[in-house]
Amino acid sequence: MENSNRQFPSAGSALNYGASLASNDVCVFVHQDVYLHSLVHLEELASVVSSESGIGIAGASGVTSCGELLGRIRDRVVLTGRAVEGLADVDSLDELLFLTRRQQVLEAPLSENPRLAWHGYAVEYAARMRRAGKRVVVGRIPVTHNSLSANMVGLSQAHAYVRLRYPEQLPISTTCGVIDHRSAKSGQNFLANQRWRYRWLIGTWKAHRARRVVGPLPVALADIRMDLDQVLAECGESWLEVLALASDDYDADLREVLELDRIGRTIRLCVSNLAEIIDVVSDSHHDRRSLLITNLDMDSLSNLRGGLAEHDVLVGFADAIGFWLLVGAVARGSCDAWRLPQARPLGTSRQT
Repeated sequence: MENSNRQFPSAGSALNYGASLASNDVCVFVHQDVYLHSLVHLEELASVVSSESGIGIAGASGVTSCGELLGRIRDRVVLTGRAVEGLADVDSLDELLFLTRRQQVLEAPLSENPRLAWHGYAVEYAARMRRAGKRVVVGRIPVTHNSLSANMVGLSQAHAYVRLRYPEQLPISTTCGVIDHRSAKSGQNFLANQRWRYRWLIGTWKAHRARRVVGPLPVALADIRMDLDQVLAECGESWLEVLALASDDYDADLREVLELDRIGRTIRLCVSNLAEIIDVVSDSHHDRRSLLITNLDMDSLSNLRGGLAEHDVLVGFADAIGFWLLVGAVARGSCDAWRLPQARPLGTSRQT
């Protein structure tokens, strides 16, 4: 849907208009920065949605009531979510891709309320469908979400809208946090603002374990998905190879090699096993390639240790995505967030 002139006041209004123009039984609502790896998987899920009236809404990525992220996708440069076979029920769906029957969305349109703006319309629709006795599910739809921004503007207002209208369903877990009764209590804001300290202590412990494995390398406690563009700008790199370590057979859905543009820079995205990554690290010493390696754990760091000796290397960790490595010239980059105290493990500095 074209909205460069802001002719639609919200995502819901734009998508509802698109549904009115559609002719097929199922409508798929997808962000413009999403790459589909398998139309077959999408068609299979659409067929299920079309034939099973008990399903209110289905998507590629969602969160369970226990806070587990389901649906194996690539979020920017990291593989996220647990793969599902068949359908899995969730609390909410990410707006990046979801689908419904066209007749249903004509009869019960997506909310066009401006308070939802560009966040939360799938979360609200999922809550509405569940109230109507229908299922909210994740299926197997491998995608790469090449988002350029976290875009959290208006998120708290969107969550407040959902909280006030569906109190019987609280708490509702989403990809952008939990909507619950406590969200409305100002006394909880202080505790929420202090959660970084807990994450920092966990990150510090993980960082020191990693340094015992790979040596006294620089460490950043940060989510590389949010910081990569600034890092590349600072180090002057215009090309980066990203290697995500495959964890199981479901990652084969994402093994197609992609070259995507990010703000004028080329990012080459690959899913590889550990042996392939070790080979690339060894070869990059000769051609001076800059690498980002993601989805690592302590064992894979240990196996990579021998190949890192001849490189500039930065070790990173975030609880949501695990360990990552910058290798080559890109490891000399940084960003403003990494200069904050919470990005440095206790007892280390950014330089050591």
